[in-house]
Amino acid sequence: MSTQRSGGTAVAVALTLLIGGCGGGDSESATLTKAQFIKEANSICLKGEAKRGQVLNEVSQGLSGSNISPGQKEQLVLEVLTPYEGTTAQLAELDVPDGEEKRVEAIVAAMEEAADRVKADPNTAIVSTAPFNKANKLARGYGLDRCDV
Repeated sequence: MSTQRSGGTAVAVALTLLIGGCGGGDSESATLTKAQFIKEANSICLKGEAKRGQVLNEVSQGLSGSNISPGQKEQLVLEVLTPYEGTTAQLAELDVPDGEEKRVEAIVAAMEEAADRVKADPNTAIVSTAPFNKANKLARGYGLDRCDV
């Protein structure tokens, strides 16, 4: 239930930013500044990180110690990947600052690529975070310090 509240809070914050930015009804005035975008995106990523941790804890409780099968490990990775994909989708929905479209699109595309690679071979995320390296580097380079995996 707290997940629904935090998801609702994110929507409320986004709506508040959009409504607060709307002056005379000109849709261009709803565009976030880069600083606003970074703040909102980092907030989304932080909530996604918390959700991934929650899923990890919930799924891990059902597993038995060090005798986790490869299939169980892969399932765990896929379960934890779901909130990452949700975070990616939320970032894709944010209003992008003027002139920053290509950089933000590259970040989202890299995050989507990482998720696709992990879904195709969950073992890659079991042994390293390499599938996320490009997305992490692009996000950090943009100022998104809460979007690392």
